[in-house]
Amino acid sequence: MAGTVGRPRRRPDTLFADRGYDHDNYRRLLRERGIRPAIAERGQPHGTGLGTFRWVVERTISWLHGFRRLRIRRERRDDIHEAFLGLAVCLITQRHVQRLCQDLQVRETTEAIVGAVTGPLSAPSGLLLGRYDDHGRLQYTGRTTTLARAASATVAGLLAPARRGHPWTNWSFSAGWGSRTR
Repeated sequence: MAGTVGRPRRRPDTLFADRGYDHDNYRRLLRERGIRPAIAERGQPHGTGLGTFRWVVERTISWLHGFRRLRIRRERRDDIHEAFLGLAVCLITQRHVQRLCQDLQVRETTEAIVGAVTGPLSAPSGLLLGRYDDHGRLQYTGRTTTLARAASATVAGLLAPARRGHPWTNWSFSAGWGSRTR
């Protein structure tokens, strides 16, 4: 991905800080270095929005402190400590990905035949789907949700009226998943 031309920045655009750093000297020093201070002011009500950024940092540090080896640094060499830090970040990320995957519903898809429609053929509002069983009979398997206008128009151009001898002739389909013959 292309970035801006020139040397990479070494300083942040903005520095977020809490009320403990609310002093004109700190603000002046930051501005001299080209950094915009976003420091909460003492005596002002909470709700400036700084807490949203601070919470992310504190939460991340809390997750890292969950690993005993990182909570109190005993490594003398920086590279070893950095390796453990990288390993901890990998484990935290893996846990979040696992939790995310458990929350997702996995659905299998398969081919189906449009056996009937709800509404007119020129503008169907839903499709009743079926599959052939082992004996060659068209069995009802499910229905779609209400079709959007664009989808309805696209499907309408592909549909044709049922021919004589359609297996679902004289069937009524309930609002649920079942079906019955009349």
